[in-house]
Amino acid sequence: MAALNELYQAGTNLGFRLAETTEVARLLLAGLGEDDVLREAVERDLFGVRSPASRRTLARALLTRLQGVPRDVLELLVDGDSTSRRLANFALVLREHRLLREFIADVALERAPSAQPTLTRGDLGAFLARKQVQEPTVGAWSDATLKRVRTRLVELLLAAGLLEIEDRRTYRLLTSRVPKPLQAALRGANLSPLLPLLLDPHA
Repeated sequence: MAALNELYQAGTNLGFRLAETTEVARLLLAGLGEDDVLREAVERDLFGVRSPASRRTLARALLTRLQGVPRDVLELLVDGDSTSRRLANFALVLREHRLLREFIADVALERAPSAQPTLTRGDLGAFLARKQVQEPTVGAWSDATLKRVRTRLVELLLAAGLLEIEDRRTYRLLTSRVPKPLQAALRGANLSPLLPLLLDPHA
């Protein structure tokens, strides 16, 4: 299994992309190699993308997301229940997104067990301000980039089902129940450190 990405990036441009990730996982389980997957993506327009060049770019990004992922995780992505599929995909997003991992560890995990597990836009801003001081890479980002990062963090948590909108400035954190087969698959893939970040207090 590929290691966790340790680089700070302004966010995954790929986004959550559960349906598209699942489709590529299905092709890999069917025995297709990377070149075959790229050909399928371009010729059959698997993702509903107009430009052939964009189809290829998206397929390459999805293959990178799935690089080194064991068969049992791929099977949960394709054939698991809706919770397994969603959380398996989020685990792969976490693998590639260091800033998201640190936001959950530093901020969300402290709030989730409380009776009022809320996050505000101010919490997101304060987290990024600390990272700007601590990490030169983040410190070099422009205000526009930081705004985009803040938006992407929220989008990913919403898509993972771990956040819901209360009003324009406030969000509620939601805990999850990671299915046992997914817990076992992630441990077998050496991704145990990601389990607490799925906000399951019992994992």
